[in-house]
Amino acid sequence: MKCEYNRDGDAYRSPWTNRYFPEDQASAEAIYPSSDLLSLEQKFNDIFQRYAHLYFDQGSSLTSVYLFDTSNAGFGGCFLIKKKIDGGSVVKEGTWDSIHVVSVDLERQQDGKARYRVTSTVFLKMISNNPDSYGNLEIAGNLTRAKDETYNIDPKTFGDEFHIGNIGRLIEANETEIRQEMDSIYINKTKQIVNTGRLKEEYMTRDEKLNFQQELAAAVSGLKKM
Repeated sequence: MKCEYNRDGDAYRSPWTNRYFPEDQASAEAIYPSSDLLSLEQKFNDIFQRYAHLYFDQGSSLTSVYLFDTSNAGFGGCFLIKKKIDGGSVVKEGTWDSIHVVSVDLERQQDGKARYRVTSTVFLKMISNNPDSYGNLEIAGNLTRAKDETYNIDPKTFGDEFHIGNIGRLIEANETEIRQEMDSIYINKTKQIVNTGRLKEEYMTRDEKLNFQQELAAAVSGLKKM
């Protein structure tokens, strides 16, 4: 998958071959991860693909992981998931794009501490149809959440598995939180607005009209506070 974290000009680096494509578009200053980081990157790509298949169905999701060296002790990374749905019975078309930017700070490694920060952004678009409930519905939006954690380093277990476990937990926690909030904010609030709007104004009493306006305003306000 293409992103700013594997790009050099008009070329993009593959995490599997560590080569840029198209090769003639990469510059002489193209950035590559160090050998140790490349090995960790390849492990992450294998594990992250399995994670996405568990959450988003095997064969229908794409993933990529790119790691890069930083000027201080530690490293950075970008974890990508793209899930697309076409031609479902209710959801006619939908995309889920998640971007997790990771920063690993090992400045306090001598003190037995490792700090991780994961900033996750999810872009959601969905076109749905349910004639018996809400009719045609199109939803689009995004949410960003971040988590910081500092873990104690056990010299016996410190290594690739240590990083994989810690980063994996933070990514899963962010995605779960975002998924729950999107369900509450976008889907349920939008249904509330649509269903409320189906009331025929000409059949409302004055009090019903007032309640309708207040309910609609509250629903819209909830979306704006996302």
